[in-house]
Amino acid sequence: MSEENKRFQEWLEKFNQFMTRSYAELHRIKIRTVKLRRLDEKEKKAKKRVKWYHFPTQKIRREITRGLGELYDIALAFAKEESLDLKEREKWARLAAYIAQTINTIIDSYDEMKIEQTLEELKQYVKLHLEEG
Repeated sequence: MSEENKRFQEWLEKFNQFMTRSYAELHRIKIRTVKLRRLDEKEKKAKKRVKWYHFPTQKIRREITRGLGELYDIALAFAKEESLDLKEREKWARLAAYIAQTINTIIDSYDEMKIEQTLEELKQYVKLHLEEG
């Protein structure tokens, strides 16, 4: 295996681990949201006062952006590595820029569906530019 392929494989492995953790966390929020909505509906039917529930969205967004930040740092380090040829450095620089945009979108978004959509777009970008390129 060439050094370039090894580098891609290591990064992709970390990316896949990140995606698995992120989707699991988002799924956990959705399940909790559905359960709490059911509780709210039962309380309304019983004519009880509806309670407000707090979701750990800031914590989840923080963890997702922290994971993306690690991937960004790796991609940026490869983009600055002078031993790589220009084409490979350019590929890593574009990936780092795309990850930075993804981080910004997640920071600005409070909607878990938007976060999930943004992560899916990143996954498609990686698949198109790293796995096949």
